[in-house]
Amino acid sequence: MSGEATSAVAPSASAGAPSAHLRLDGVVSGYGQIKAIKGISLHVETGEVVALIGANGAGKSTTLRTISGLLRPSAGEISFEGKRIDRVAAHDIVRMGISHAPEGRAIFGRLSVLENLRLGAYQRNARAEIEQDLERVLTLFPRLRERVKQDGGTLSGGEQQMLAIARALMARPRLLLLDEPSMGLSPVLVETIFRTVIEINRAGTTILLVEQNAAMALQVARRGYVLESGAVALEASAAELRASDLVRKTYLGEA
Repeated sequence: MSGEATSAVAPSASAGAPSAHLRLDGVVSGYGQIKAIKGISLHVETGEVVALIGANGAGKSTTLRTISGLLRPSAGEISFEGKRIDRVAAHDIVRMGISHAPEGRAIFGRLSVLENLRLGAYQRNARAEIEQDLERVLTLFPRLRERVKQDGGTLSGGEQQMLAIARALMARPRLLLLDEPSMGLSPVLVETIFRTVIEINRAGTTILLVEQNAAMALQVARRGYVLESGAVALEASAAELRASDLVRKTYLGEA
């Protein structure tokens, strides 16, 4: 499985539209007095899958939450498609073209699969396009099609992860933030989820991926960053990271 050669145009972008592009410059963010990320700088170019790997507490999820506007940085700048977004409200960031499938899935357990999916498109008004995207995500995740009337809380862990990703796609993002999509899943479902990640990217969506399963993340990513204690310890192509002694010993479990 490899996603290193993907470079499609986002399905939501018209000809001549600006490319999906994310840049963090010296971003500091966290929770109260606790600074979980300490001056992070990184970039994601159009069409890429970029992986963030690191130990628990390294600042990976905080990075995504700060990009999506759920946390406001205390220093540094974040820009998307050339526009600064670190002082933009979370719902406006979604409208600008960034969706976040969070760690823990955060689906609405008492709502049906279909209702969860429609909530992903709550800021959109073009009914025909919404129906097209609904069909697209149900084709991408056939299990969800079989369970459209079922309450989200009754789905298996793997199905809930599919629903979280599908709901994020219903916003028609140009940049998708994926936080730990394989957490708690069986090896077979992990393979299924990552095959779907590759499909999403090949269809045109740029992806910033946070993942504990470093081996799998570096198979689908083009580039990656290693975070340690809230800072970037290493940045390289996925192939170079797979060959790095630090990554092999610390994150790939190799001697």
